[in-house]
Parts: sequence; structure tokens; C-alpha cells
Amino acid sequence: YIDINAPTGFQCGFQHNTEYLTSKYCYKYEYGDNGVRCIIVGEDKDVFIQWLNTLPKHQHRFYEFIRETDIVAEFYDIDLKITPDDDAESMSTDIITNLLHTRNEISHTKLSNRDIIVQSSHTSTKLSLHISSKKTYFKSNALQYLFGKDIVTQLDILSKDKRKWVGNVVFSIDLSVYSKNRCFRMCGNHKYGRTNDLVVFQP
Repeated sequence: YIDINAPTGFQCGFQHNTEYLTSKYCYKYEYGDNGVRCIIVGEDKDVFIQWLNTLPKHQHRFYEFIRETDIVAEFYDIDLKITPDDDAESMSTDIITNLLHTRNEISHTKLSNRDIIVQSSHTSTKLSLHISSKKTYFKSNALQYLFGKDIVTQLDILSKDKRKWVGNVVFSIDLSVYSKNRCFRMCGNHKYGRTNDLVVFQP
């Protein structure tokens, strides 16, 4: 499924590094109008950058808009319910180690911590990780879905045998993010009605 030499867009780069932006992709902004959640989608890269640099930080709710047939960096979205007493940081490290191990077991390409960008937006009740590769890409989001499904199957098998499970945190990956016309929240941005920004996490 993987094309290592494919170009990629902003989805795998750090936000505010506008060199990663490409005119191929659309961009989305989320805002409220009298309590109603509204969305603006556009394709003009220069307008998007100007808007990003003009709006105050508390209004940063930007996304990259990926079509199903667009090239994407290999990525994973993991959400897990937690309690305020849980250590989200150590749990995240545990999850990342397990994900890479499982992924590498079924792929001809290998990824390590230095090959990925990890972003988090944890709350007291939810662990949330966005993990993307810096060196492997899929020719479409639809193909990434097939590979993601293989990983989910493998995780399900391993979770039934404690001797083969890596780490202590049982988790799976969200396959719904590999759908058509998907929005990827940008680093340093938050969802409408929320305050927890997506931030870089160092595993």
C-alpha cells in the first residue's frame, strides 16, 4: 500500500511551517454564528496563510481538508477514555510503542519514534493522539484505510493473548478518519466550542 517517494501536503508537517502548504489541498475554518457551528472551506493557499497569521490565537480552529483520493502521509488517530487519575503521558508512550511494533510486524517498511510526528489533545477524560509518518505515504486515504484495517485486526488478535501484547494499555485505532473528504486539525488549533489545542507530544 505504501509509496515512500510520494509527495505530501501539510497533513504531515508542523503547523505554522507554511512551506508544507500546497495549493493541491483545501483548508477549512470552523467558527460560530449565534451559537451555530459553521464551516468555511477554501483552496487559496495565500489567503489561508494570511488568515492564519491574522486571527488571534483563541480563534485558531483550522483544518486541512483531504479528499479520499489525495496522497496522505501514513497517519493514525487514537482516542481512549481515561480518568483524571490516569497518567495520559505514560499511557501515550505505551500506546505509541505498541502501535509501531504492531505496524512494523505487518509492513515491509519500518518506522521508529524518529520517523513520526505525534500530536496530542488530551483532556481529563479522554486521551487523544494524532500520529503521522515523516517518511511513508499512501496514494490515497482509501488505501490508508485498508492498511489501518489490517492493524486493527492484528491489535484485536494480540489483545487476546497477554503474552504477545506490548505494554499495558489496550487500545485500537479509529478507522472513521479514513473516510471521504476528511478534515485534519492543525497543530496549535482547537475544535469549535473547545479550548484544548492539538500540541506536539514527545514520546
